[in-house]
Amino acid sequence: MSARSPRLLLPFVVAAYLGLLAPLVIVVAVSFGPSATFEFPPRAVTLHWFEAFFVSPAFVTAFFRVSLVVGLLAAALATVLGTSAALGLVRFRFFGREAVETFFLAPLLVPEILLGAALYLFYARLAVQASIWTLL
Repeated sequence: MSARSPRLLLPFVVAAYLGLLAPLVIVVAVSFGPSATFEFPPRAVTLHWFEAFFVSPAFVTAFFRVSLVVGLLAAALATVLGTSAALGLVRFRFFGREAVETFFLAPLLVPEILLGAALYLFYARLAVQASIWTLL
């Protein structure tokens, strides 16, 4: 490859980014419109749909009782366990240390959607009831 090759790729990279960002831009633009149906470009700008979303009892319940609690608990648990594991792996030499490191690096190698599908099937087979604790 010559030094000029990256310049030849630039239009394709820009087109790929625009293709990936276009749906997001359209959805955001439509969300500011007053119509309940798809209308692009919107004929007016309003925050009506955002207000309806944030004052919805379903959103408030889902956010404050589920998402926020699960997020804070998961962050605290991950911080404590991750710090403990990192300190243990760095400071001590023990049998199976490399296996433990590989186990901790595995989530970086497995796509999240594949992991999510596998865990869903696993817990469905065990008939685990849905709760905040099962999300952690």
